[in-house]
Amino acid sequence: MTDTASAAEYETVTLSSGEERSYSVGSGETLENLLVDASASGADVHFSASGDDWTIRNVGVKGSFDVGSDSGGYSNVLSAEGNGLVENFYLGDGHDDGVRKGAIGSSAGHSGHVTFRNCHVARWTGNAVYAAGAGRLSGPGKTDGGGGSYTFDTCHFENNNIAHLRIASGGTEVLGCTFVNSGDVPPHPSTSSGDSGVVNSRGIYTGYGDPSQTITVRDCDIDITDSNTNGAASALVSGTHGTYGDLTVLDVADSQVRGDVRGDNVQIGSNVGSSPDSSVPGPVPTSAEEAAGATAGDDSGGSGGSGGSGGETGGSDGNDGNDGDSSGSGDDRGSDSGRSGEASGEDPEDDDDGGAGSEAVETLSIAGDSGHAEYAFSVGGSLERTTANDATIDSDDDVSETTAEGTVNGGVDSYEFTGDLTAFSLDDEATVTRNGESLDPSSYPDDAQSSESDSGADESDDEQSDESDDGEEDASDDADLEDDDASTESHVLSVHGDEWWQPANYSFTVSGDLSKSAANSATKDSEDSIDGSTARGLVAGGVDSYEFTGEVTSIDVSRGASVTLDGDEVDPSELAD
Repeated sequence: MTDTASAAEYETVTLSSGEERSYSVGSGETLENLLVDASASGADVHFSASGDDWTIRNVGVKGSFDVGSDSGGYSNVLSAEGNGLVENFYLGDGHDDGVRKGAIGSSAGHSGHVTFRNCHVARWTGNAVYAAGAGRLSGPGKTDGGGGSYTFDTCHFENNNIAHLRIASGGTEVLGCTFVNSGDVPPHPSTSSGDSGVVNSRGIYTGYGDPSQTITVRDCDIDITDSNTNGAASALVSGTHGTYGDLTVLDVADSQVRGDVRGDNVQIGSNVGSSPDSSVPGPVPTSAEEAAGATAGDDSGGSGGSGGSGGETGGSDGNDGNDGDSSGSGDDRGSDSGRSGEASGEDPEDDDDGGAGSEAVETLSIAGDSGHAEYAFSVGGSLERTTANDATIDSDDDVSETTAEGTVNGGVDSYEFTGDLTAFSLDDEATVTRNGESLDPSSYPDDAQSSESDSGADESDDEQSDESDDGEEDASDDADLEDDDASTESHVLSVHGDEWWQPANYSFTVSGDLSKSAANSATKDSEDSIDGSTARGLVAGGVDSYEFTGEVTSIDVSRGASVTLDGDEVDPSELAD
């Protein structure tokens, strides 16, 4: 640990209320000895690093973030990919309850190796570290990750929701790290207002990959239990995913582990005990000031790059550090320009635990009391089957986008979902639980209906109409039919983010119906919205897709994104009438 008596000089940047600032580090660049005070209401900061041979060293972020309820601001504090080093980084003050935010994210396209050394990460709802996408293999509607790996060396993780480490890439190492809860895990917002939430804290969780990939865990102390967590808790999790199958192997040895170990792909090797030391490892900073004033590492290396064209705008009002002026080397942005969709590396649609861009994942189980019961329900986000609560995954249970239909006959069916539960129908006696607590299906609308059922009904009606037609139509009838086909024909419009670190806003309006779609490997994110026939959203290296009828009547897309219509790239300026 750095001796503060001989600490290095560092710059202090104090953000004002509502101020957002970003720092970007590229190939060969170093950002070091910096303290950012984000204590003010609505203040937010983001660091991004990409390329080769970059370094972020001796940086501390001070203050508990207060950036709104379930959205607003950047989705994480640090985004990192390529080949680089993050050393002596303090993110231990976390954020206020009811805030949806992650600490560190890495994109699915990451293909290099990033080392995190002597980092302190505590009290985050949307994962302390979300870096699993790089280890993702092809699944329904998904593409392979970039295969990049990570080293986490002597880091301290405390009271983080969803996962302290969400990682899946083979070749990743977790060495000498501490994972602990102390009953103060911030609840993840489960509603758009953020006034309620859930806690499901995991130490190390994969969620992607396959058994050909192995993550090495050595000399770690993991203490994640029901007794020290204000909600659900697991120490190590890697088994079989309901959608993606067998997951990456966690190879654990020479460590102390206390808490549930879940999944057949957690391999406990030699010299693993159950008496973890939950103290902060010696080299890890315990405050933002200590991190910023550290002298570890060399003094070479250039400067933090600009986070955008804005340069300095003098939003900082204080200079509390040893030498700093308040300008920083990043980009100040107005309080209305940041959005929670800034990429965290996380895929919100399939992330079964929430996070960056991620929503809290909940578990709904239907247990057949006696005899046969049929059910159907719909949710506002993603939905997939799971084996939670000793459930079976049966061929007669079906998930169609946001609706599940099935039967229970003395057994259990379970599902993981995000968003709100919008409808539920149950034709006989069964016990329904949501996150382990009893749920009354009759308190929800009973109009759950799958898109397949809808389309089937439409097709049936069309077939009956066609069969009743005598085929003797005049030319005007043909023209009418062509006009009808044109107005009801479905199209897919997709907005593709160019770079994961550069969020792009968009909005468009159509003349017909409009709904979100998973086409082109798109995610359905909470920050993207539909109001009647108008869609608004943000992409950051990912894809948002929409299905619509009629024509595009107006569209506005900022820099950093491209648009495709029915699979073909189009110029937005030429798309609208």
